[in-house]
Amino acid sequence: MEREKFNRYYQAFLGQGQEIRPGVKLCLSNKREEAFCHWYQQMIICSLGPDETVFSVGPTHFEDLKNYILNARVNLRTQAGCITVLKNFDHLYRVDPMVRLTRTSPISQALQSVTLTREMFIESAEDMDKKDLQEVLARKAYELEAGCQKVILEGKKIRAGARVSNIHFEGANIAVWTHEDYRGRGYGKDVVTGVTNWCLDNELLPIYLVTEANIPSLKLAKSLGYEIMAKEIICTKENRS
Repeated sequence: MEREKFNRYYQAFLGQGQEIRPGVKLCLSNKREEAFCHWYQQMIICSLGPDETVFSVGPTHFEDLKNYILNARVNLRTQAGCITVLKNFDHLYRVDPMVRLTRTSPISQALQSVTLTREMFIESAEDMDKKDLQEVLARKAYELEAGCQKVILEGKKIRAGARVSNIHFEGANIAVWTHEDYRGRGYGKDVVTGVTNWCLDNELLPIYLVTEANIPSLKLAKSLGYEIMAKEIICTKENRS
């Protein structure tokens, strides 16, 4: 059931496409050119499946990437080959091996975290410039209204938080952070639990996307019963100056 739900979401997320060389499929998706976690765009997602490699790309790079893949003299059924192609395709993008995890049942656990409200956020940002505060509030409007950000407070200050950053089809991407002075206390696990349950209560599949190199974050997800569903290489463009 978990794999079935994930596959339904994932196929829609990657987009429609066709095989352009043996074992290699190219898909077109407008989602690749939308903002991700406010500041980024995941311009190309390469998914390394057991039977095929799928490249998901937006309209801007579709034809160029197609031609590049057709002429590539590397094995695109391996992670190393795909990384080589993507790094050479556009040197301006960051290229990261990543894993995509999910779980489909609620997590039973007593929580310290609370749902972040607009009032809480304003109190926690008392040192922020008024103009900057308004910009952040506008950016966070959905998550504050929907209640999809869970935090741990110390007084008025936010020490850890997790939120739904993007919703694509049936999947809700979870972003998590903990202040460096408060790590190792289980705060990350707590806030991710809260957001996971929010997703499932709202009939969304919680998606935990993390770089392979981020071992602590990967361990956190697995400790909560998340399972790796896809191995990917992602080309990311940062739009923050």
